[in-house]
Amino acid sequence: MGRTALIIHPALKERSNTLADPASDIKTCDHYEQFPLYLAGDAQQHYGIPHGFSSRIALERFLSGLFGEAQPTMSHS
Repeated sequence: MGRTALIIHPALKERSNTLADPASDIKTCDHYEQFPLYLAGDAQQHYGIPHGFSSRIALERFLSGLFGEAQPTMSHS
């Protein structure tokens, strides 16, 4: 059985800690261009907080807790 990885922005770290434990403290990569630069490393890499989920349901619960349920919008004519 595989796992689904999710890298979240470091600004969401405190909120995410109440929902799930991260897989490790940080994950660096040069592809995370919208995330902060990791200044402790030698390379120009950005970092995020990695999480791993064993099921889609677990991932959905995490995202729902992190961002809340999407509310339908009503248009007024």
